[in-house]
Amino acid sequence: MPKAVIDTTVLVSAFLRLNVGGVSTELLHFAERASFDLFLSPQILDELKRVLLTKRHLRARYQYDDAAALEFTDGVAELATVITDLPDVKIVRDPTDDMI
Repeated sequence: MPKAVIDTTVLVSAFLRLNVGGVSTELLHFAERASFDLFLSPQILDELKRVLLTKRHLRARYQYDDAAALEFTDGVAELATVITDLPDVKIVRDPTDDMI
């Protein structure tokens, strides 16, 4: 089975477009149907939660409450295999984006 890590920006996009769909939303639907194994780290889940709860420009534009953001984050965590023993990787220029 294929394996994938989905970046925080894709997960945020999926949350913001749950009702209208889009590529990011479809990726999560594929994961729900077990078309691939989704792997995430605690750091990605923490960043997802932080972005959804603290970015005022997102909240102003998309009008959602804390409960919806937390429910989505918890759902994504249940859908994925959360890997805690991560290798030290240096792939992208921004070291904060090297969380697997």
